[in-house]
Amino acid sequence: MHRHRRRTCRASHRLHGVGRRRRGVSDMVAAILAVAITVILATVLYIAIVSLTHTSGTAPLGSEFAWGAPSNDTYITANGCSTGSHYCYHIEIVVIGRSVSVNQFVLALQTPTGAPAAWPTSVTAAGGTITVISPSTGMAVAQYWPLNGSWQIVSPFTGVLGSGFTLVVFCGGAAEGANQGLWGLELVAVGTNGYTGTVASTLFS
Repeated sequence: MHRHRRRTCRASHRLHGVGRRRRGVSDMVAAILAVAITVILATVLYIAIVSLTHTSGTAPLGSEFAWGAPSNDTYITANGCSTGSHYCYHIEIVVIGRSVSVNQFVLALQTPTGAPAAWPTSVTAAGGTITVISPSTGMAVAQYWPLNGSWQIVSPFTGVLGSGFTLVVFCGGAAEGANQGLWGLELVAVGTNGYTGTVASTLFS
């Protein structure tokens, strides 16, 4: 009788021990699953946020368009230079990816080492212009103002660039001094509205 009770108690203890071990394993598996689910959810949330913030409007500017080689068109009024006595540069815009609007970037000057450079005073004055010329009409469709970094679009142009559009930079010349040209500088398009890239031209002559 006593032996039977001892066996029953031992069996009961074994059962309880097995139950505790099972509960311990289950708790560990549950914790691992909770961590895994949290990591997966965090990853999905991160991908969703990235996909929302890095849309077509936030692609690096350098992957969208590039400059052609600038040519010095001083004295050549036929290429958009309004006066033959001033430095004037003609630069083709080569679109590589999708079309880019002029309102999505600002223009700046820098040295070959990347240091910021000031625009010639004649460009920031009333007589200087930075103009976009349409390849289909040969007419000015947009103008850039370095003083406030803004574009003025000429209707019916919508502001979207394509291959063949050109940028004409009309600087000072003899009247303002020989240092009014852009020799030794680079023209940079700095993207706005989420753009992170820049596109530099070749050196001006």
